[in-house]
Amino acid sequence: ARYLQAAKKIVSHAYLDPDKGIRFRTGVFQGFADLSMSAVVRTKTHHHLLTFAEKAYRRPLSEEETRDVKDFFDSGIEISLDYQSACRRVLKGILASPQFVYLSEEHAWEKKTINWSDKKRKPSRATALLSHQAVASRLSYFLWSGPPDLELNRLARERRLHDPEILAAQVKRMLRDPKSSALATQFAGQWLKFNQVADHLDVSQHKFPTLSKSLQKAMFDEIRHFVEEIIFQDLSVLNLIDSDFTFVNDELAAHYGLDLAGSEDFRKIPLSESHGRGGLLGMAGILTLSSHPGRRSAIERGAYVLREILGTPPLPPPVAAGQLKGFQSEDGRQMSMRETMQKHRQEMRCAGCHSRMDPLGLALEEFDAIGRNRQVVVGDSQLDPELDMLPDGTTIKDLEGLKEYLLQGQPRRYFIKNFSENLLTYAMTRELQSGDFYTLLSMRRALEQQDHRFSAAVTAVVSSDIFLQRSEE
Repeated sequence: ARYLQAAKKIVSHAYLDPDKGIRFRTGVFQGFADLSMSAVVRTKTHHHLLTFAEKAYRRPLSEEETRDVKDFFDSGIEISLDYQSACRRVLKGILASPQFVYLSEEHAWEKKTINWSDKKRKPSRATALLSHQAVASRLSYFLWSGPPDLELNRLARERRLHDPEILAAQVKRMLRDPKSSALATQFAGQWLKFNQVADHLDVSQHKFPTLSKSLQKAMFDEIRHFVEEIIFQDLSVLNLIDSDFTFVNDELAAHYGLDLAGSEDFRKIPLSESHGRGGLLGMAGILTLSSHPGRRSAIERGAYVLREILGTPPLPPPVAAGQLKGFQSEDGRQMSMRETMQKHRQEMRCAGCHSRMDPLGLALEEFDAIGRNRQVVVGDSQLDPELDMLPDGTTIKDLEGLKEYLLQGQPRRYFIKNFSENLLTYAMTRELQSGDFYTLLSMRRALEQQDHRFSAAVTAVVSSDIFLQRSEE
């Protein structure tokens, strides 16, 4: 019923001009209501309604669907509806149809034995090669979050969308298109949680009065523009960890302490090591997102790195672990945060996770709760050098050291694995299954062989069997 109500609301702003087609206005349009129904007008109206239905269904109409659309309009005229009411009646039916609301996929079953890597799963004896039109829809909703364009529809009609070279070329084209910005907010925004920066930041205005709504939006826009640049320019996904550029406007530049003559518009600027930024973990939006409302949090920031960057989330805290609060020393002095963390780590039930988490978060102590540079108390870091040491013996002192750690060896492999799993989950719109193993492997290999370019992973996904076929459940 809600789809029907939504369709009714949408078509109330629609009207059909027999010469120009379907148009939408903000107000209710009453023109052409008493249009004389000649054979020419009827033919033109049928054409516009059928074109609308094809776009809504994201595929050519069957003969039965074509006949139904024409008959539904004609029946409206026969029961004395005015011209626009008869047209809106058809449009409402199209927009409330399951063919529009759901991404239906045409396929033809073929007999083929599949021995799943999960030995407990019975071998499948049927696979379904998706129709070319279904591939066009999968591809466009994956990369654009919208319906196929004219070129994809043309290739679908020509039955060329199972050709690996054609798919690779379309990936390159589609990622350069501004519509692929949907990947930044829909895929990366969900994976890295930065969508929350736009309107879900919980920050104490009393302690941080400079965090205005416009600055909060600028924090979000920096990350969005940054991820879009990686997608549009087909850069290495390792830029997410460390990069030599970012995007700022004058308000965000002032927040970072950068002396830039700028404007309200965002622009790309180069970064050097002296800026102490570069990559997601140096951005104010991520640093604020991983802080407490009134103070920075090394634990929250470390957990963010483990969970969102490396894909190795810490275990839930033990029962009655409580929150990390300031302790008093034996002489009654309030302990610093590092002293508090040191005391907390002495509890065996907490030490396991905190030994992995704390050094990653402490590396970001040079930034306050809203991502500004702060003066680090040098003497405090000498209290217990083990707080900066990971279980493998690696010592991390600052953001540069953290990025260096994440970009080598096992941490880099974890990041690439995590990126691949999140991208494949997004592309398939479902949780990962055991049969996805080989696609994930091909994604990681493609990234390693192609300088970790974003398109390498996407091409590996769209040319895989799991993307182009359906298997028997």
